Amino acid sequence: MVPRGVFVTGTDTGVGKTIVAATLARLLRMNGVSVGVMKPVTSGCRTECGRLVSDDALLLCRASDTSYSGDAAPYCLREALAPSEAARIDGVRVDFPITLCVLIAPGNSERAFRRERLCRRAARAAFRHPSF
Repeated sequence: MVPRGVFVTGTDTGVGKTIVAATLARLLRMNGVSVGVMKPVTSGCRTECGRLVSDDALLLCRASDTSYSGDAAPYCLREALAPSEAARIDGVRVDFPITLCVLIAPGNSERAFRRERLCRRAARAAFRHPSF
């Protein structure tokens, strides 16, 4: 079976991408669909027990009935700025081929983020631009 998924994107910070994604994840779960979620790059993260935590990724995990892990938020940045600027300030280089995966992936949620090789291939084929 070909993997199906939804990728939520927007043109600016604070336009509601996470709320839309969480709503879709919750509706899918309410209809019996197994869902995996990911917030690839999150700015404005808080520190908890010495680690940066993404409240957006926490919301997505709660909406999809999945546990929060590093797979849900691979790039957590401190400053609440545009991700490119927050990454620059934190000295982080975001690698899009690694992070570009389906945001909401119906199917086995535990396997949704174990498809790194597939995600990398798809990312390289679809997006031939440098990381910011």
